[in-house]
Amino acid sequence: MRFILVIKQMMREMQRLIHPNGVYPIKFGDYPLSAETIEAIWGFIAVFIAIFIVLLLLLMISGLDLSTSFSAAVASLANTGAGIGTVASSFEHIPKFAKWVLSVAMLAGRLEIFTLLLLFTPDFWRK
Repeated sequence: MRFILVIKQMMREMQRLIHPNGVYPIKFGDYPLSAETIEAIWGFIAVFIAIFIVLLLLLMISGLDLSTSFSAAVASLANTGAGIGTVASSFEHIPKFAKWVLSVAMLAGRLEIFTLLLLFTPDFWRK
């Protein structure tokens, strides 16, 4: 759903380049979405990409090659399953540090990224 809405937002921005004064609501089904919803989706995409880059770098630091690190990060964060390279058949042969990193990535992917990040904010822990 987020991917479809991001594509619709990109199409709307291209229409705005052609007709800057036009009003182009983004609809999901028959319902127009608010600006806050679109901003939340872009925020999610930005955080997803930032976390993905951090995961990719951590996996490469642990000794995995680029293609293995990339596919393992995608498979763990997006819960897609299969990987490429060393993790194509199993995650058995990767270093322990990489397994811990991927375990956190799997939690972030399953619990939703913002839910996990919320645990690290001081406001969450205040009474």
